[in-house]
Amino acid sequence: TYGQILRCLRIVIERRDPNTPVIQTIFNPIGMARFLAGDEAYLVHLRRDPKRLERALTALTETCANFARASIAKGADGIFLSTAAASYDVMSVEEHQRFGRPYDLAVLAAAAGGWFNILHIHGQHPMFSELADYPVHAINWHDRSAGPCLKDASRLFKGALVGGIEQYNVLHFGTPTEVDAQVHDAVRQMQGRRIMVAAGCTYPLTVPECNLVAARRAVETMSAKKG
Repeated sequence: TYGQILRCLRIVIERRDPNTPVIQTIFNPIGMARFLAGDEAYLVHLRRDPKRLERALTALTETCANFARASIAKGADGIFLSTAAASYDVMSVEEHQRFGRPYDLAVLAAAAGGWFNILHIHGQHPMFSELADYPVHAINWHDRSAGPCLKDASRLFKGALVGGIEQYNVLHFGTPTEVDAQVHDAVRQMQGRRIMVAAGCTYPLTVPECNLVAARRAVETMSAKKG
């Protein structure tokens, strides 16, 4: 439950390094509808009974917004708003404008007190250009497997970009050398500016520690050279 998550959030904040930001993950309203109804059913409702879905989205948005406000009030530095339908192979731009965007913006408004809000655009055909004007400080997406690449995305969004490492074939199944190469390429694409090196999406808990160490070491090495 959200109450349990907030209790866990409080514990994390109490025990964190003061210089380490804590970001609360929140799935957006249309994503919650997908989880509750199923991958196919929510799209059926969207197209056959849109007004009924909108009533559900209004209720889900209120819950998500309250959770965002509570997270910031508990000390979170921002939210990580994960979208689940802003992909061209899931719905049309017009559908997202109606069933995604207004509800996303309501949740982000509730988190406006955070100093570091991140948008995650999930999917293999992300609507990056359509969401690039969202009021967030950073955007994360599958830049390696889906695009746009970091360099192209930097022309669309003027905040920080979070990505650079492909989470499965490279971070999970690859070698430290491959991880190092992607980190260096990511930083070069962005010329060392507005980049937070990270995976394009959630990665498995079984990622080899040596690959995580390689990513951290590559970032530290490049930062030292720049300094």
